[in-house]
Amino acid sequence: CRAHALREALWGDDDQRRARVRDKAAAFKSAANAQFDAGEYVVALRGYGTALWLLRSDRNTAFPAWLAKSSPLPPRGRSFANTLYVDDDDAAGGPPDDASLAAATWSNAAACFAKLGDWEGAEATAAIAWRLSKTAKAGLRLASAREHLGDSKAADTVLLDV
Repeated sequence: CRAHALREALWGDDDQRRARVRDKAAAFKSAANAQFDAGEYVVALRGYGTALWLLRSDRNTAFPAWLAKSSPLPPRGRSFANTLYVDDDDAAGGPPDDASLAAATWSNAAACFAKLGDWEGAEATAAIAWRLSKTAKAGLRLASAREHLGDSKAADTVLLDV
């Protein structure tokens, strides 16, 4: 099963495990980027979600059923973010060296939600990306989502920080 295979990537000493997890997460993100480029936004969300699940430092979290290829659509709105994000310094992006990969992956998930017209999902995921790393891309995605949700003032606040 896919979850078992992913758990296999977590075995080993801390440095080896961290490197394997990061490599596996980067591979899922890269595959998701190709799916995004092909216009397969729902499939890309599963890839980004799998990468984010791997990057969590909370290793006891069950593999979400919606990440499986045969499952129904990924959750919409804030549910995607609520399933994969822990608002804790230790768990936010995994170990600190994984925070930039996690931030880029959250930002790309925001782009998927935007393409699907799910502005709540775009706002939730872009906000996490912005919290992890204040990149221009994350800020612009967050501001765009907030603008689409009718919160111009919040969008302007983010743009002033970009």
